[in-house]
Parts: sequence; structure tokens; C-alpha cells
Amino acid sequence: MYRTVLVATDGSKRARRALTAAVRMVRGTAARLIALHVRPTYISTVSMAPDAIMIIDKGEFDAHSRRAAERILGDAREYALAQGVKCRTIAVSSAGVAKA
Repeated sequence: MYRTVLVATDGSKRARRALTAAVRMVRGTAARLIALHVRPTYISTVSMAPDAIMIIDKGEFDAHSRRAAERILGDAREYALAQGVKCRTIAVSSAGVAKA
């Protein structure tokens, strides 16, 4: 029926429900499952707290974003494997997450 099923995930409960549905669609077929996570790109920002100003460093932002993507996609892969489905994972970066 399907050759490839692509499921986007951000680690939320809603994304887990989509992953669960995608795994059900793929299980027992020759189709492959791909989990996609879109990381936001760095936009220079300053966070104002009552007693402090925090400048968010691009390197720190990128490292945090990469670690979050690895965790989210790792969880998706582990879930799929536990259900007997192989899952390829892809992380991409985009300023317009909704457009990715």
C-alpha cells in the first residue's frame, strides 16, 4: 500500500500519537518509516528578566537544539523498534519550521 511513511515529531504528546499511527501503518508491510524533526535556526535574541539581560549565544543555541533533536528522534526510533518497525531519522534546520 505505502512505500514510505514520513512522520514529523517535536516530542509532544500529539506527535507521539502521530508516530503511533505511523508505526501501525508500517508494521507488517514492506514500507519504511522516516521520523523528521525540524530544528529552528538561530535568530539573535535578547531575553529580558526583571534583574538581568541574557544574550543567547548562537553556539549555545545550536548545541541545545541539536541535543533536543537527538533526544526527540532517539525516542521515536526506540519506540518504533520496540514495536518491531525500523525507523530512519532526519533532523533539518529551518527558520520557518512550518514551511520545512
